[in-house]
Amino acid sequence: MRLRGTRTRGARRTQFLLAALLLVWGPAGCTTVKEAAQSVGDTSMKVVEAVTPGGGARVRHTAAVIGLESQFGPGRIGFDTHFAKAMSDRLRAGCRDLLVDEAVGALLTSPPLLPSGRVDSFGLGALGRPRGLEYFLIGTLNGLTFHDEKTGFWLWKGRRYKLRVALRLEIVDSASGTKLLDEPFVQEMELDENRYEVLKEAPVPPLAEILQPLERILREAAKRTCAALKEQPWQGFVTAAENGRLTISTGSSAGLAPGTRLEVFGPGLLMQGKDGQRFFKPGDKVGEAEVASVTADRSEAVLTRPQPGLAGGVVRLK
Repeated sequence: MRLRGTRTRGARRTQFLLAALLLVWGPAGCTTVKEAAQSVGDTSMKVVEAVTPGGGARVRHTAAVIGLESQFGPGRIGFDTHFAKAMSDRLRAGCRDLLVDEAVGALLTSPPLLPSGRVDSFGLGALGRPRGLEYFLIGTLNGLTFHDEKTGFWLWKGRRYKLRVALRLEIVDSASGTKLLDEPFVQEMELDENRYEVLKEAPVPPLAEILQPLERILREAAKRTCAALKEQPWQGFVTAAENGRLTISTGSSAGLAPGTRLEVFGPGLLMQGKDGQRFFKPGDKVGEAEVASVTADRSEAVLTRPQPGLAGGVVRLK
């Protein structure tokens, strides 16, 4: 009985020490636990992507990344170039079935706009199809806002100072000129009072000051992009058609190879929305073809049954 009592007291001491450690470590540890869980989740996603078998030919989606600043004007903070580079790096690391074309993204620092100031998705699609680009990923820094709030009560009253970073992610589908995704992402960071006042009064906050919440946004935006594109079938674009042969603006760099079987869809019907936004209504399936030869960025395919008027059409994996 005495031995049992000694063990009980020892267990209670251990429980007390653990509880004390949790109380001390808890506030700081929550972030660490969340970050560790996020890291494990990201790694698990990559492992699943790596071991999940793909059916048929492994042809990768092709996209370009564009960064825009709507609040301060092009290039004033440096968000546009940072987003294009950082997002491209994350997508390459996390999306095994996505080929990011950085050269094209760098050329489109000023994408076509509608009179309303919104990005002209149809105009982007017209630029993307001849280059074999299925998607444009557009990250717009919509706002940096400062706010403070009261905390505590009585003798423990105080104020908490925060900076909120808002980003809008759009994914434009080149085939139709419509948006596959249009979502906001928001993150906050806490500041001390002096830093808060300095940044609030600055005409343009330095990029380095918003990197912490921005990196969290990029992590979530990249995961959302990978998930959205994974659900979409691969599409290629017919740039020319003659004598039963099709020229497709995608080649071996994206995974097309001789012998790949394709379904062929006719050119879409041009439609126009109320705000001046245009888009293509997809064409119907008109036949099948087989890839005969490829270069890095072009392919030639032979139709099983020659048909006229296929330039501007779309092909998909059979």
